[in-house]
Amino acid sequence: MKRWIAVIVLGAWAWAAPLTTVYDRVASLMNQVQSVQSSNPKQASDLLRQADEYLSKEGSELSMKLREGISTALRDAQTALARKSRADLEARLQMVRSLLGKALYDSYFDALGNAQADAARALLPRLIAASALPKTLTAQIEGLGNDIDKVRQTLERTYAQGIVNALSRARSQTNATQAFLEATRAYTLYLVVQESPRATGLSARAFVNALSKLSNNDLAGFRKDIEALRQQAEGFLGRVNSSSPGAVRSSAPARTVTAPPAKGGAGSQVTQAQATPAAQSASKPAQAPQQVVAQAAPVKSDGHEERYEGKLDASTQARVEVVLARLGFADLGEWVRGMNLELRARLGEATAHVKSGNFEGVREYLELSHNAYKERYYPVVRLLDPALADRFDRLLGRMQEAVGLRATDLAVALAEVQEIEERLEGRSLGLGHALQVQLELLLLGIPRAFVFILAALLAVFPLYLVNLTFGGRNTYWRLLGLAFFFLFLPAMIEGLSYVASILADPRFGKLGFLAPLSTFSIQSSLMAQLLWGLTLFLVIGLSAAGLRGIAVQFGLIQDRRARANTTTVAQTNPGLAATAPMRAAADPKLTSETIVEWDEEF
Repeated sequence: MKRWIAVIVLGAWAWAAPLTTVYDRVASLMNQVQSVQSSNPKQASDLLRQADEYLSKEGSELSMKLREGISTALRDAQTALARKSRADLEARLQMVRSLLGKALYDSYFDALGNAQADAARALLPRLIAASALPKTLTAQIEGLGNDIDKVRQTLERTYAQGIVNALSRARSQTNATQAFLEATRAYTLYLVVQESPRATGLSARAFVNALSKLSNNDLAGFRKDIEALRQQAEGFLGRVNSSSPGAVRSSAPARTVTAPPAKGGAGSQVTQAQATPAAQSASKPAQAPQQVVAQAAPVKSDGHEERYEGKLDASTQARVEVVLARLGFADLGEWVRGMNLELRARLGEATAHVKSGNFEGVREYLELSHNAYKERYYPVVRLLDPALADRFDRLLGRMQEAVGLRATDLAVALAEVQEIEERLEGRSLGLGHALQVQLELLLLGIPRAFVFILAALLAVFPLYLVNLTFGGRNTYWRLLGLAFFFLFLPAMIEGLSYVASILADPRFGKLGFLAPLSTFSIQSSLMAQLLWGLTLFLVIGLSAAGLRGIAVQFGLIQDRRARANTTTVAQTNPGLAATAPMRAAADPKLTSETIVEWDEEF
């Protein structure tokens, strides 16, 4: 039996490929893409798709943000391949290798820290290959043994020197394409070591801003930013050289790439958003922006055709075309497909995490969606309707910060994406949707949670009074009391689910084991909705039975069984039936007797 358990455990562990295998497979596919990109673009596109599918199945050792970043880079590589932009494709493949290099870098130091020499030896040459570092570095680092501080200092020195060299080449380049590739090279090296405390001064945002200026043909601004980055990189190199091993330790690897935009976010996402236009303009610096046919433009994807009969006026259409070209989109249909992939799909994944109570996953997907929207879709939406663009931006921002998110909230966010598509065709979801969004912005988070928690607490008092009033011996009154209980039960469950959401949130209670209780919310769970429906039937049944019984006792409804008994008595004993009305008549003078009878009965 123990042998079988061991086999099962080992099989489950082996289900996900180790990081070294993942890197070898993806690197091999990337090399094949580079070799066939000119001769067989279709095969190159299929290889990129294979790499994406392989990572989604076998890349469980990668963090979610790294997987999302690599997946986005692979999809952007397919777009670059379709445009026949060699510079853009090379930049995308550099980004894929860099993000894999970040995972290898963190895993390598984990292996060293845990004295896993074999694992460290397997990871090191792949790390050096992923970052295109000198091959002689392998022997140099292995000669340092298990001295983690010296190994880290050596690697950081190599990365810092590589960043300085790449930025120097980018500054001196007269060709925009080569300048773009060199700046991208420096950026990808920085992403691997960005968590080092010695890399202060450098930031992913600064790299992104420089690439954005290059995409706008602002060569003077690009060179100025590159020079500032080079000086910061030299400062990074100087701090590495001057510090003694062990004097400065990097914080524990976070296994994420953080290159925050204006409001924070995944570095990979920002890079891919901003580098696309840079590559497009760099590969063809003298080419005019691509013309976008906004009216009746067919866009085909896997046999599916999308047409947008935009009702845009001529001036708005011209401005949209310019922005689309700057963002790196071939046409409006490609922009919409990207929005569906990066916003709809991620909001749908966030909805699935809400239903399972994984609010950390929800926030990560919302963060990715918000970053993608700000970088790639907000500029176009702002041209169509500035109020709508800002409203959706605020909604995504509030959702990231809110506690107690429900599936209905994410349904409103998905409806906002649909609203954007509707605006492209001159339609709208109407005032009802706009009202829902405003209510979300007003009540989302603590305000709404407070309302439901307060309702749950206040429901206790009427239930106490119900028990006090209807808790006697009369069966019908007890049935009515039960009806009141089931009437208030959904409100109490909803309040409990919000309490669980708050206490399970890392920013508040940090009691993660309570997260499953949040899934009992009627706004997220089908089971809770069915339970609510069942309680409604119970309320209807119990209240009907109780009220009917009380009505019979008050004589408002004549009981058939009482009529049948009277008829039987009249047939069997006419004398007793004749005296019954006299015995049943109430004596108005006997008020105390009436009161006693009332108390005893009810």
